[in-house]
Amino acid sequence: MTITQPTETGQVYTLAEIHALSAVCRELGLRLHMDGARFANACAALGCSPADMTWRAGVDVLCFGGTKNGMAVGEAILFFDPVLAEDFDYRCKQAGQLASKMRYLAAPWIGMLDTGAWLTNAAHANACAQALAARVAGLPGIEPMFPVEANAVFLSAPPAVLDGLRARGGVSTPSSAAVRGSCSPGTPIPRGSTNWATTSQRSRRRRCRRRSAYALPPLTGEE
Repeated sequence: MTITQPTETGQVYTLAEIHALSAVCRELGLRLHMDGARFANACAALGCSPADMTWRAGVDVLCFGGTKNGMAVGEAILFFDPVLAEDFDYRCKQAGQLASKMRYLAAPWIGMLDTGAWLTNAAHANACAQALAARVAGLPGIEPMFPVEANAVFLSAPPAVLDGLRARGGVSTPSSAAVRGSCSPGTPIPRGSTNWATTSQRSRRRRCRRRSAYALPPLTGEE
């Protein structure tokens, strides 16, 4: 079984929920894989150690994302059960995933982990998402679709506002299976996704686009 942490809606599984899911996997004879493209954001959000959220909670395999957290390229795959890692390198080669200079992809991880940048970057992205959600709150017709728990902000907005955002360079994400319970399939959804490089200036530009879509003046200090 695979879970995504954080989920496609930007929400985070709690440690208790991961423990419960892993217990079900054990009952059914399944293995638990965690898709952690934004794993660092989940660690920052929960304030827990990577071990608490993975092998201590019953996760068997983790894909630890680097490219969404400041690295140019590369993801780390961790097997907490050595048996599952048997022949994995050969399967990677067979699938065309073996780089001729793999050390250049692996080396940046040393800096990310040794300096703590992986967690600092993620905490910054999460804080920017919270700030963005707080500043657009109260705009007419704007409602958060999901709690902002990591680095993604999903919003519902009137069609006229969506058109205004697109006219100003904003991009709306068509609804996926993960959000169809909240809207019709294919409905455009404004999503603010912050990251390690998000600055207050970029956040202000996003807020100004949303306000201008309503023909509202910028907030004080955001002209």
